[in-house]
Amino acid sequence: MRSTRAFTSARSFERSYPDHEERAWEEVLHRFDEILTRQAHESSEHQRGIVIHDRSATERRVQNWADRWRLIESRIGVLTHLVDVPFFADSQASRLLQAADFVAWSLWRYYGLASADERWIKPLWSHFDHADGKMHGLVHVSRAFQAGQCACPPCTSRSV
Repeated sequence: MRSTRAFTSARSFERSYPDHEERAWEEVLHRFDEILTRQAHESSEHQRGIVIHDRSATERRVQNWADRWRLIESRIGVLTHLVDVPFFADSQASRLLQAADFVAWSLWRYYGLASADERWIKPLWSHFDHADGKMHGLVHVSRAFQAGQCACPPCTSRSV
């Protein structure tokens, strides 16, 4: 019997990027793919994963992007470990999706407010995928990171 694991992977994108939504999905799916690739190298067991997201108006666009990225290389590469395009379900019917909603809300409280509220995300930092001292499961894509000026935990771990 194969084990089933849930991973938390997220991206925070500044809205100043014109294609921020597509880039965020590209990052999330590729980070998830990288987690499975790294695990395959560590355990020599090739696993495939499935992405489940709360219902959204972007459902069709996201599925089209993911289908393309499974076949054609994107800015980041080709998705090789996804079973299928992301599935969308009602979060009211799934406690796991409710937990993911809480993580997203906590990230919004930290990155989306004028004054960062770390109260909710602080206990979650260690649960994002990490290896070799770097946080891979959460990436903050911002111009401040590119300029070496962001001190949030994901940026700090990646700047070392």
